[in-house]
Amino acid sequence: MHSGEFTLKKQRLIIDNVTGEVIGEKLSAYRMAKNSSHPEDLGIYNFLYRYLSEFTHPDIMGLEAYLDGDRFNASRPFKVHHTTIYGLFSVLLLLDILSSLRTLRPRFKQDLVRFIRSAVRTLQGVLQHMRSSDGSSAVPQLFVARLRRCGKF
Repeated sequence: MHSGEFTLKKQRLIIDNVTGEVIGEKLSAYRMAKNSSHPEDLGIYNFLYRYLSEFTHPDIMGLEAYLDGDRFNASRPFKVHHTTIYGLFSVLLLLDILSSLRTLRPRFKQDLVRFIRSAVRTLQGVLQHMRSSDGSSAVPQLFVARLRRCGKF
């Protein structure tokens, strides 16, 4: 696309400028979650999208993260634990995908799967103590269910 040989149509279709043929399509994160073979992925995507949007788009609900008493503090370490939990969850999903590669040496793959399983158990224990904004455990249970699928290779 940077060379000018292709254009983007309707913000998602990649068109060959010479032939006019559709040669590809950009996939949104929502569409990938919606079409995932893991049923909990769409719920996790929706939760994380709303949660992260509070901090990346102007939202009065995210204001608390930047207040320190009666002063504005943009570097306040608010929700550090949440960041760590959701970051570790994402890393475990990536490592799980990595562990499925056939080109891995058997010993490395064994060590990786052992690490994934151990980290999954620890993170599931933490998530068991979390609650959704409505007081239920519905959202944390989506994360727990998704983690149960990790380390199966």
